[in-house]
Amino acid sequence: MCGINGIAGFEDKELIKRMNDAVAHRGPDDSGFFSDRNVCLGHRRLSIIDLSKRGHQPMCNENKDIWIVFNGEIYNFRELKKELDEKGHRFSSDSDTEAIIHLYEEEGIGCVRRLKGIFAFAIYDSKKKIVFIARDQLGVKPLHYAFVDNGSNMLFASEIKSILQCENVRREVNLNGLHKFMNFNYIFGGETLFRGIFKLNPGHCLVYDIKTKKHRIGKYWELKIEKTDHPEDYYVGRIREGLSESIRMQLVSDVPLGVFLSGGIDSSSIVALMSEFDDIEKPIKTYAVGFNEPWDELHDAKRVSDKFGTDHHEIYVESDVLKHYPEFIWHMDTPKTNISPQFYISKLAKRSVTVALTGLGGDELFAGYRRHKYYYHQEKISAMIPESLGKPFFSAMSRIALSNYLKRGMIYLANIHDEEKTYTIAAPLLVYEDERDDLYGEGMKKAGLQDFKDMLKPYLSQKTKNDDADYYNQTLKMEIKTYLNDDLLERMDRMSMAHAVEARVPFLDHDFVEFAFSIPNKYRRFKLGTTSGKDLLCKAMKGKVPDFVFKKKKVGFNMSPYYWFKAHLREHIKNILTKEAVYRRGLFSYKYVERFLNKKPSENLYYQYQTLWNMMAFEIWHQMYIDADRKRIMKPKMGIEDYS
Repeated sequence: MCGINGIAGFEDKELIKRMNDAVAHRGPDDSGFFSDRNVCLGHRRLSIIDLSKRGHQPMCNENKDIWIVFNGEIYNFRELKKELDEKGHRFSSDSDTEAIIHLYEEEGIGCVRRLKGIFAFAIYDSKKKIVFIARDQLGVKPLHYAFVDNGSNMLFASEIKSILQCENVRREVNLNGLHKFMNFNYIFGGETLFRGIFKLNPGHCLVYDIKTKKHRIGKYWELKIEKTDHPEDYYVGRIREGLSESIRMQLVSDVPLGVFLSGGIDSSSIVALMSEFDDIEKPIKTYAVGFNEPWDELHDAKRVSDKFGTDHHEIYVESDVLKHYPEFIWHMDTPKTNISPQFYISKLAKRSVTVALTGLGGDELFAGYRRHKYYYHQEKISAMIPESLGKPFFSAMSRIALSNYLKRGMIYLANIHDEEKTYTIAAPLLVYEDERDDLYGEGMKKAGLQDFKDMLKPYLSQKTKNDDADYYNQTLKMEIKTYLNDDLLERMDRMSMAHAVEARVPFLDHDFVEFAFSIPNKYRRFKLGTTSGKDLLCKAMKGKVPDFVFKKKKVGFNMSPYYWFKAHLREHIKNILTKEAVYRRGLFSYKYVERFLNKKPSENLYYQYQTLWNMMAFEIWHQMYIDADRKRIMKPKMGIEDYS
């Protein structure tokens, strides 16, 4: 796990140094540079495999005509090295990075299809005069890029703050990205909140030609939905075996590792399967975070820890941590809420480990969220409700609904024949259509923002030759490409790397993901009265994790905006989202802020509090990244009172 940076099309040694310094937190163990007439590469190293100086980057081949900077881990690198060694390639280190160089020599840009792991890398081929960048299949590791000088030159980096070190990068708000953030809580589709700065999408690579100053982007991996047909016991066994194999593969490390444990089925499964390995260091180190809220999971995590005799560590996140909130935003490079749990559990883990396995991905693979029930039953429900009668009736009912949840249910039923709208309502969309006019100011209303239907249609209509093309599978696939990648994994990467901790995700081995999507719907079903479709995963782990885990309610690393609003969030919103500040931006209406600040706190206003929190996060981000002098991006004000 590291930080990578690069310039393609021109040479600027001072710039690449500043870019590298911007992500020093990602790699405290070493730093390195390579510079040619048209290319600069920078690297910050977090040593995990081959801790010696031989793992120093940028790294090159024997002829010094191919150079690489790499972030992540290649879990099958030993198999690749053995194969390449038999073909005559010679290695000077024990690192996984060197395997990529020689694989590229052998197979060119197609080498990326052979890699199993979490990665983002850039290769400079001085003979072909190209720079080749790629990102792993599920997007666990980040990679951003931008073009400057009228699109002729390229910058790329693990984090956006590195790209912003270039004076030619304009710091402007991408209003369509803001539109996505305010409504979905994250920005998807390769966009960021900066106009002209992009994410390289998962499973994609980009080739920049130094001679022609042109580039092309290609997809090297696509999640295919190819259903198989076997008895249920077959899938139960394969889940258990496949997850165990993925965990074992991801234990490769020359530094101590542990597990982020919530007490839920996903992280408990990882601890349970790890405990069966005789060749790993024990006791397993586990880490848990609590929020002092009614659904705190520390007790459950401790019960799982006691069952397996782990070396367990806990930390509480108090509501006054909001005073450090700007620091979280600085690490994210984007406004984001609900991030302090990952920040503090990583800080706790860093005291004793450098690598942590997490349960991320289990819900997306096995339908673990309540909303998945609505995706599953959408086609049946729509067949029962005539559109001509249902839309006007349920629309009218939504206008008189007494609670947020009832209103959302009525809107869902009113739009049950519209796949894109059904998805946004269940997802859930944060801002109702009838509230958006009250929320948005003239700057947003006149921006020509993309319609949600146009945003989502490419995902919900993505079908390959062998796809099981029903709505349920398409929505689950979309969440893998958007919510999982652009929210959960992005949060986990930035918050863990803020403390130089590598977070690994056994559920997201791309072969295991493809297997999970091959399971027929009848085995990923929602039983009557249940809110989760993870019945098959529970059966696979029966007898391995404690029985209480199967019965507990889904929580995750979440914080309720309502409880935070009652504590300190309300005052911070009042101080930061002043009438003057809101109207100065011209993007939102202060009347919306005033309306909900003046109401008595109510759990029924959950989504409205989330919207206010998002507005506050955007204001802090804007002051930090857009308003401030460019040099201040590296040393921003970290106290929340500084943004009032």
